Amino acid sequence: MLTMSLLAATMIVTPALRPRECASCGAYAGPNAFRVLDPYLRQVDIWPEFYAATCRFEVSRGAFVTLNRASCAAEVTYRGPNR
Repeated sequence: MLTMSLLAATMIVTPALRPRECASCGAYAGPNAFRVLDPYLRQVDIWPEFYAATCRFEVSRGAFVTLNRASCAAEVTYRGPNR
């Protein structure tokens, strides 16, 4: 239970890191890359939007899915400042 509380607190405080247009970020190759349907979002320095507070992940321009806890946590880690 403590782990889930810490995860939730981290996701609420964590902003949407690495915006869509992220110069020198390279192509998005995160843990949810298989969900991305739009070729536009697979370009170099163009990343799908992700909102850590709600776990919403963009799969095509304007279309989002809500990630489960494990996928959301993996995305937060991937986009974190240590990357």
